[in-house]
Amino acid sequence: MSEIFFRHDPMGIAFEEYQNFDEYDPEVSTILPRLVAVSSEGEVLDIIHEECLRWFQEDAGEKQKYTEIAKEVWMVWELAKK
Repeated sequence: MSEIFFRHDPMGIAFEEYQNFDEYDPEVSTILPRLVAVSSEGEVLDIIHEECLRWFQEDAGEKQKYTEIAKEVWMVWELAKK
């Protein structure tokens, strides 16, 4: 999931030239445990947005900003459960 966040870089803090690939690890560490209870991509989006608001406050922006991330996380999560 950190790779998904790094690639989309919703906060503009990931810089490949600095190889800070772990930049979103703290946020991901609070999102992952909450995924156990999800049953839809929409719930994943809600969780991602809630945690980004917690970590980045108003800089997190609108929920729609995380739509593509939520789609990918949901897809990976569903595959991992199989």
